[in-house]
Amino acid sequence: MYRAVTKDVAEDELLNLEEKWVSKYPVVIEGWKRNWEQLSQNFQYTKPIRKIILYHKCRGRLPSPNQKNHQDQRCFHQ
Repeated sequence: MYRAVTKDVAEDELLNLEEKWVSKYPVVIEGWKRNWEQLSQNFQYTKPIRKIILYHKCRGRLPSPNQKNHQDQRCFHQ
């Protein structure tokens, strides 16, 4: 889903994710489905902007000017 180009493709990937993992992770899948409208709002932006948004949401804050960029701290696939 993170690499999907459009919202429609991401919805298809969400269905695939559900088919594969719902028996093992039902709470996680339900959370994705329940919050899909909010989670999928990022598709209104271009891919580079979505990548920045996702990265900073993962980090929980904007980078400090004095902070080094640590490549090993990525939270999501790029």
